Amino acid sequence: MPTCVQVGEPVTDSTAETSHFGYFGQWLSPYARTAYDPKVAAQEGSSYRGSKATDSIEGGLFSASKLGKTKYPKYLPSASTKAYTPWSDTSRGWGFSENALDCSYLGVVYLSNRIIIPPSGISYEPSQETHATDGGIFVGAAWLAFPIFHAKYERNNETVRRTSTDPMLSWTHVIDTAQLRGPVLTYAPEFFTRRYAAWCQYQTGQDGGHDWSLDPSTMSGHCLDPSLYQTLGYSPADGLPTTGGEFEAIPAVFHDSTATTENLGEWTGPTFWKLPQFGFPSAQTKEPYVLDMRTYDVTVFDNMVDMWAVSALRCHRPAIALPCPSPSAHTLGSPRLAYPSLKPFSRASSSQPGSCHEEGAGEDDDEPLAYSHDCINRTEAAVEGFFKNSHSFSPGSYSMKAVPPTTTVDGVEFHVRYKDATSQVETDLSLLAPITVSHEEYEEPSTLPHAHALGGSGSNVDPKETNLYYDWTSASREWSRYAKTVRHSDGTLKLALIDEQEAPEALKPLEYTEGLKGRAQYASHEALAQTDSTFDATCWECTDSSRCELQVRTITTESGAVVSYRWFRWRDQPSLVSLAKEFPQQYTDSYLAHMQKRVEWMHTHWGSSAHPENFLKRPKKLKHLAELEHALVLDAPPDGVPSYGWVPVSLSEEYPATAACRQNGGATAGSKLETAW
Repeated sequence: MPTCVQVGEPVTDSTAETSHFGYFGQWLSPYARTAYDPKVAAQEGSSYRGSKATDSIEGGLFSASKLGKTKYPKYLPSASTKAYTPWSDTSRGWGFSENALDCSYLGVVYLSNRIIIPPSGISYEPSQETHATDGGIFVGAAWLAFPIFHAKYERNNETVRRTSTDPMLSWTHVIDTAQLRGPVLTYAPEFFTRRYAAWCQYQTGQDGGHDWSLDPSTMSGHCLDPSLYQTLGYSPADGLPTTGGEFEAIPAVFHDSTATTENLGEWTGPTFWKLPQFGFPSAQTKEPYVLDMRTYDVTVFDNMVDMWAVSALRCHRPAIALPCPSPSAHTLGSPRLAYPSLKPFSRASSSQPGSCHEEGAGEDDDEPLAYSHDCINRTEAAVEGFFKNSHSFSPGSYSMKAVPPTTTVDGVEFHVRYKDATSQVETDLSLLAPITVSHEEYEEPSTLPHAHALGGSGSNVDPKETNLYYDWTSASREWSRYAKTVRHSDGTLKLALIDEQEAPEALKPLEYTEGLKGRAQYASHEALAQTDSTFDATCWECTDSSRCELQVRTITTESGAVVSYRWFRWRDQPSLVSLAKEFPQQYTDSYLAHMQKRVEWMHTHWGSSAHPENFLKRPKKLKHLAELEHALVLDAPPDGVPSYGWVPVSLSEEYPATAACRQNGGATAGSKLETAW
């Protein structure tokens, strides 16, 4: 799902230890669910019997104290599997909590020879012009379900249930920046599908309170429902993916319960509050936030089959009118608007847009699900996508959510949750912030085929761009950090902003502290294996210069972290070595040799000066693209490394003091997860 999103400076200049801020990103999940209550699962006819998705692609622009200090947030291209198992390859060799993963859990395959992607994420150049008074800087980002591995044509792109005969999907991260555009990494399909039987058996021993049964003949049961073939290894994202920013619970709100205020009845909680100072862009009356949110349909997938098929280097489908092959996803398929955080697809007997279908109208689960554009209020979709409502709160924390537009409300609510220390009663108080959200639909109609590829807007399916703005037309660009608890006429307790002079003196000197968690360390797998012989790091070994560069290279990033990396021939990078070991019938020598040639072709043609096509359609309202941090960008491989077909792979990311301490025996090599399933 492609978007173009503003890369702004962090919303606050200091945070609490456990805080993180997600700005705008992605959240894609499949139909299959797991880890669900067996009592609920026993209810026949329930489509979502599980409490968790089997897989999830998440991330986006993100800042947290553990990522190190950077001027701009980092972009995290990450996925998890098996209901957020800690063995998920979220950081290209490391899982949650920066734990190094055994070779058998790797799933990310690097595609680009132009960028070093550190484990902590993709960073942006701190010295670049901010264009703060001219719309800011933007990065284009997308997750596209490409047929890079095991490709064949897709024929039922919108059916609910899928089977083992459907093609497997390689979810691929594509970027558009000032220096680099195109696919940079992909998840192998097996990442989402492998070893489910072993995982379910492992879960049985870990959590006896759930029924983790699995029927191997149908890959269904209480552990995995409805089937393996509904995971992201086979299936597109279920419903419409949420795209709003996520502000998790942050225990960093100060309050005072001693000062009195009027008309609160029996309320004994805080009466006055001090909130963070938010730094949303406000130089212009309308500040662009997200430009041209869209999804792509099955046409892209089918046409990409021709580009990735191992049997030929030429396009052989006569239906393609443009010169082929072309890397431009927006010329290969029909873009469709993504309406964030709205409702599921409405079920219909036809997937053609332009007609309105009632949800549940189809009686057969195999009927396609249609995008019903005429049924959807675009403004509502845009506002609901502004912030994702946080799932959880901590005592004394806050979160944010967007307010669906009404005749009087079109903006953002801040929610503060208070838990009384004695009674443990939680109270959720909302504050309508003096910031509004607006959208703009831009359309440049054209009757020319593929007009959008030649500079037009949208597509023949949906020629509109939906852009999202901070709108300060009737809102204050700065607002007080102080609020008081008030009771509305309907009896509910809410927060109301007040001037600083109205706040209790005890609140005024209180301020937020720098994060205490520290900077994350991603230790070398080979170093960890030296301290534990059971930890499998063999896929990282490099002894043959025809498969990898023997030299380990380093860069130092803005945060001060030293990233170690090595060049590997594409087919010999650690994740593919591991996949070939586990799936020898699929990843044969001849298969990998064909794929190696395909990647060499991709490096030769995609994103080069001779082939400058954009993979993603650039919004007509886009002014300035963001620059990746210069240290990450490679103009060409170093001497001794082939110009095409090799990729840089991060080996570690550490801060010099920690590395030196470990060398002197004063620190452990790092943390790792043992093999479990």
